[in-house]
Amino acid sequence: MSQESRASEDGNPEVGRRQILRLLGGGLGLAAITGCTSRSLTSRIPDPDYPGRTGMLASESVLPLQKAPVGPKGMQNVVTRMNWTQASPVYRSMDRMTPVRNITVHHDGMTKFSSGSVVATKSRLETIRRAHRNRGWGDIGYHFAVDPNGRIWACRPLHWQGAHVKDFNEGNIGIVVLGNYDIQRPNNAQLTALKTHIGSLRKAYRVSSSNVRSHRQCPGARTACPGRYLQPYITKVKGA
Repeated sequence: MSQESRASEDGNPEVGRRQILRLLGGGLGLAAITGCTSRSLTSRIPDPDYPGRTGMLASESVLPLQKAPVGPKGMQNVVTRMNWTQASPVYRSMDRMTPVRNITVHHDGMTKFSSGSVVATKSRLETIRRAHRNRGWGDIGYHFAVDPNGRIWACRPLHWQGAHVKDFNEGNIGIVVLGNYDIQRPNNAQLTALKTHIGSLRKAYRVSSSNVRSHRQCPGARTACPGRYLQPYITKVKGA
């Protein structure tokens, strides 16, 4: 079992919007703050039980990118991983996915994001990927991302366990809606795409609606992710 097995991307205390802007202006970049850093339901979100190894980015080109389906057979309109990054996951740092039983919805919790630009989305995903790699994880922690135009992007290959909910990653597909839904509202394109994609995953893996959750609804979670404006839609997007 890899050190990533207990990982969660909610491990940093909340960074306020003013501090985010200050960090960006100071040149630290989004990689320093990436994660579900929406306001915590407790006074402090504990750090994940994961040593934050750094300096591993150079090894990404050592192992070849494994070509794998971006989703179950019949899944439509998923932008492949190779359309936004050529970097290979570090497979030795990840665990094989166990039979899928759960689906979890997140937001990225960074700055507001409403751009429909493909270039902007690629940049956002790469920022998240690098931030997760800087934590020592083998790849971006999510399996899929939803952009403001309702496009679905393949992230971590589905046959590898994700790193998105502490102690609840086994058999759990992670979907991130790009943006911060504590400070912005999801649009119809995002919600429609999220519902359709969850429906495809549920059908392919026979996941019951009761096993589709937001991050905050996961066992033991202490986070406000996916934000106050996205959370009310979880019941609608997960289906009956």
